[in-house]
Amino acid sequence: MRTGIFGGAFDPPHSGHLIIAEGVLDEFDLNRILFVPYTIGPHRPEGPVVEPRHRLNMLELSIRDNESFQVDDRELRRGGISFTVETLRSLNEDYPEDELVLIIGSDQLPIFSEWREWEAILDLADVAVIERPGFGLDGGPVQLHSRMVTVSLPLLILSSTMVRERVATGRSIRYLVPPAVAVYIEEHGLYRNESNAEAGK
Repeated sequence: MRTGIFGGAFDPPHSGHLIIAEGVLDEFDLNRILFVPYTIGPHRPEGPVVEPRHRLNMLELSIRDNESFQVDDRELRRGGISFTVETLRSLNEDYPEDELVLIIGSDQLPIFSEWREWEAILDLADVAVIERPGFGLDGGPVQLHSRMVTVSLPLLILSSTMVRERVATGRSIRYLVPPAVAVYIEEHGLYRNESNAEAGK
């Protein structure tokens, strides 16, 4: 089994996430992609805007039509700051026969050597590096590691921050997120204004 690992806040999940996952699935001939939402990111101590249950529900809605996509909530269950190396070790224990491919953006290359036990990460998984607008692929010597592979996909400026800002200002998010996610955001009143950081919890 070849398994892709796609971590992030997914606050909210959007069409760009799905395009990336499908592209890596095809490029690496993977059997599945695991979407792994974090509780708190090591480099984003402020944490996501809405609570885990909403992000988890939106992810489930986003991927329900793709049998190769699955949601893994181990980081949410673990709580606290989510470290990739711990997640990969946990996955390796649960799926010892799987070949793991970690998906990261090129914006992470310059700071990859600051990740907890980054060398151990490269022992545990291959790394698919997705180019992000404004971030080249010249992230230094780490990029040249034999287990890192750059993947060419359609460049998107879409981000969760953009989606949240559009919701907060009453603008359309049609086609930016899966239809079911747009409905979920509307029904639960997510991201409407600054106070939503508490209202969504």
